[in-house]
Amino acid sequence: MENKNLPRIYFLIEVKKREFDSRVYFATKAASLGFSVVFAKKSAIYDNRKYLQKGLIIFKSIGPNNINPINEYKRMGYMVGAIDEEGMNYLSDEYYLQSRHTKNISLIDVFFCWGQKEYNTIINAHPEFKDKVYITGNQRIDVLKSELKNKYVKRSEVIRQKYGDFILLNTMFTIANQKMNQSKEHSKLDIVDRLIKKGWSADSGYMKIFKKYVNFQRENMKMTIEFIKQFSINFPNKKLIIRPHPNERVEVWFEVAKNLKNVEVIFDDESTCAWIEASKFVISSNCTTSVESFILNKKPINLISDTGSECRFDAPHIVSNNISNLKDLNESVKNFNSTYNENEKNEINEKLKEIIFNCSKDNCSADNIITAYKKIFKTDQVFKKDRFSNIFFYYFFSSYYIVRYYYRKFFTKQDKVLSELITQKLKRLDLPEIEQTVKDYCDGLKVDSKTIRVKEIYPQVFSIEKKNTL
Repeated sequence: MENKNLPRIYFLIEVKKREFDSRVYFATKAASLGFSVVFAKKSAIYDNRKYLQKGLIIFKSIGPNNINPINEYKRMGYMVGAIDEEGMNYLSDEYYLQSRHTKNISLIDVFFCWGQKEYNTIINAHPEFKDKVYITGNQRIDVLKSELKNKYVKRSEVIRQKYGDFILLNTMFTIANQKMNQSKEHSKLDIVDRLIKKGWSADSGYMKIFKKYVNFQRENMKMTIEFIKQFSINFPNKKLIIRPHPNERVEVWFEVAKNLKNVEVIFDDESTCAWIEASKFVISSNCTTSVESFILNKKPINLISDTGSECRFDAPHIVSNNISNLKDLNESVKNFNSTYNENEKNEINEKLKEIIFNCSKDNCSADNIITAYKKIFKTDQVFKKDRFSNIFFYYFFSSYYIVRYYYRKFFTKQDKVLSELITQKLKRLDLPEIEQTVKDYCDGLKVDSKTIRVKEIYPQVFSIEKKNTL
């Protein structure tokens, strides 16, 4: 049996707390317009690539680790796209082009940019890609807008009831506090030396900036740790909650906060945006959560060292109250006003829109991606349905994956640190949570949730489609 007029889009999820809501939002909106959207861990999609209906698979990056799967999907008849999930983290044109391996855009069918700045950098270096690169923005911004953020408002009320008033500190020290293989070979090497060993030239523009960025993060982390240690003394009547970045060694922050009576570390799967909404205000260092705080109408504090000014990401710097030393930080925390006035917010939006195309209220990245899809790909073709997508094969595949997991765990050599990091970023996806999130976004989109169906078509692989198209 075949489905007509039901184009399929696949989104890969790596970090649940960062990507889950935006992917479900996109799927909900696209499903209401007649698309079938599937999302899962990239390994789950890849495992079932032979059985899934062909469609557009959207990767989170175009780095060298993705070359083999991109080529495999293309060989099997899939279309391949990509969006740089870190696209608003921008240091320089040279750094962006080399760190993102933009020459690999030649391997894919379409690339979605966060904003004009990212687009210009790519096209100025690779004008041959002009017809496959589109400025769309990112759904992580869409879900923060007033008509869609009700989920975060509801979750923030639960958080506030449990924790009371608090200041939120989001860490982003993924280089200075990197979770890595602690083997003898790696533990003796600095992160810069490890990259050089992998083939990077020490004299390349990328490595020159990266060395400065490493030191910049280390300085920021040092100041952050000192601020935390002094917090109980300086602010005995305030509460600080630390939420570590999922790519970091989380145990470091539990150790720092140990025995500090009004400092707590929370590491969970909850979206950072719900925690931002629940907080009095946010402190971070060169982190995109400050941009999310801005969209949620709450001014953040950006703690950044004076050294390495070229290592500051533009977007966090534009939206924040930028502070470079502990004296000024402690003074600000005493009576910080996190409210933007109207003129200030408008000025920031003007500066920000070059980096984030959909930062304004009436610009939706989901709409922009769907429009690009319709322009590039045929949506009136016939698609073969998913194979073996029934209850019998669901349990068969579930059993197979369980056996495979334990076989690999006990009988093959695995990078334990890498396995822990993958689990730390995304343990699993749950059908009831997806269904509730779809309902939340249906409410915001004024779509009847009864017309949208969520289905686990293979273990940990979920589809969202309009019911009358099934």
